[in-house]
Amino acid sequence: MRLLKDQQFFNSKKLITEKIYEQMNRFKIKIISSSTFQKIKFPKNTDVIAGKISKGENYLGLPYVIFDFPKLFNAKELFAVRTMVWWGNFASCTFLVSGNEARLTQKFLLNNLDQLKKQQLWICINVSPWHHHFEKNNYVKLKELKSIDLEKLFGKHDFLKLARRLPLKKTNELNTFAAESFEVFSLLMKKQTSVIKDARSEATEAAL
Repeated sequence: MRLLKDQQFFNSKKLITEKIYEQMNRFKIKIISSSTFQKIKFPKNTDVIAGKISKGENYLGLPYVIFDFPKLFNAKELFAVRTMVWWGNFASCTFLVSGNEARLTQKFLLNNLDQLKKQQLWICINVSPWHHHFEKNNYVKLKELKSIDLEKLFGKHDFLKLARRLPLKKTNELNTFAAESFEVFSLLMKKQTSVIKDARSEATEAAL
């Protein structure tokens, strides 16, 4: 019952959430102004201006904050980069694509697997793209899979979801992490191989 009288926790939670919002908005501005962003041909009707920040209190029992940008969610296709801060667990950035674009992106990933394995990526193996935890039934490290494993996975999935993860103790680096993640994901969006090796270093410089 004493917890009901403890206002400090809720004041601290509100303050932390506001700081997360600020970081996400700064990240959006940084991404929009980057040369990488300007070169991407996004699917029609993709939101490349506003994005959406949302929050909840119960993803597997714990609060979370989500920022979707850029984003496209409709019945026929999905195309989104999602930055998530999950209380008590981690921060993550994911790239989700479905529909015709997913097949092209899956093919690009297979053709450039060796280079992309160096980008600290996880790949969703779940039948649903709407789970965010990093348990073994949801994500595995891309570097642990062979081409034949991915071909079998893509044969069952009409979507591709890739993720990168950041420990909560490093959330002060969220801007850099999100910018770096977008740079990595942009390789698959643009389907260009010439910049794969330098993607993370360029993103780090841009975030400074």
